[in-house]
Amino acid sequence: MALKLQAALNGNETVLQSESSNTYSGELSAPVLPVKYRNGAREYPLSVVAEDDAGNISRNNSTIISIVNPVHFDFIISDSAGNEISYLDNMEMDLDVGDTNDFEAVVNFWDNKMFSYNNRIYIPETEYGGIIGDREIITKNSEIVLRGYTWRGLLSTKVILPPKDSTNLILSGEINAVIRMLIGDYFGNLFYVPDEDTQKSVSNYSVDRFTDVASAIYKLLDSISMRLNIRYDQDKKAVELKAVDVLDYSEELEYSQDSKLDFDIRDCRNGVNHLICGGSGQGLEREIIHLYVQQDGSIGDTQYYFGLDENAQFYDYANAESKEKLREDGENRLKELQNYKKMSLSVDDVDLEIGDIVGGREYITGTVVKKPVTNKILQKKDGTISIEYKLKGEQ
Repeated sequence: MALKLQAALNGNETVLQSESSNTYSGELSAPVLPVKYRNGAREYPLSVVAEDDAGNISRNNSTIISIVNPVHFDFIISDSAGNEISYLDNMEMDLDVGDTNDFEAVVNFWDNKMFSYNNRIYIPETEYGGIIGDREIITKNSEIVLRGYTWRGLLSTKVILPPKDSTNLILSGEINAVIRMLIGDYFGNLFYVPDEDTQKSVSNYSVDRFTDVASAIYKLLDSISMRLNIRYDQDKKAVELKAVDVLDYSEELEYSQDSKLDFDIRDCRNGVNHLICGGSGQGLEREIIHLYVQQDGSIGDTQYYFGLDENAQFYDYANAESKEKLREDGENRLKELQNYKKMSLSVDDVDLEIGDIVGGREYITGTVVKKPVTNKILQKKDGTISIEYKLKGEQ
């Protein structure tokens, strides 16, 4: 019995040619938009109609064609409501996650619909994206420069105010539910937190006064060894935020010269190891706390380094609300100043997230780094995307 098969994709149709008794082939052009991303591939819905000699017809509308891409995909631009306009193929991009949390895109053509203020630029199902808030026209080079905050950067643009007649916002509940409370209605429909139970919760958690939303979420998640996962949800036209466990890749991903990769490792051992914290009060009445770095890199009240090995610095925090707050902020400051090992690398086989832990080994000096990712810098140039990862931590 002969079969006639016809396939349709996005309104385009083609007759499939028989290659063998069970194999048919044909060619269709994939549409520019829309497209969905799932598990590292572009997905396109395909409709297939089969008709036999007797005129019986069978239709299958559930076939999915997957076109596998590298780890990193194409940027899409949409309007302010998330309605997709086009891919941005001919574009250079510099996007920072974890440090400046902003982006700069350069194009050599103008389209008022595409490049309107508050339009979104993003890679679906990833954290890479943001909103256009700054445009610059460079006539000499015929270039348009588009700048804006990334999703993570936008979280830092809102300050959490304590309730009226209260010094601090106090929250209790499951972690994702608490994140939802912190987001509130600051961002309209741009962000959402899914109803996923992390099996972790806090009770009477005190949010720092006048902190920004991003800092409040980071501090909350750090206290329970979790991290913030951010991805652009193409179906919902919104950015998903949720708490997830930190992944430790250090055993399976230890990068070294054996990996045939170029990377930098810095081992700084002349950092501050004695921080004198000055709080409220004047003269002899001023609150003073001494914090010391210990041999293992932890912070304590007993001095370990003396003489030439001691590196002391004064931290002025006259507005500290309490001795506990002075100590908390002093410890955070000392962690920034003390000895550290820092690593930066570019990899193509995995997309690491902020907070995930990886390892690196440099054989010349024997330096080993096992630290969380603190910064990612995505660059797109000449059609190629590269991502640099930075790790930093105390010794």
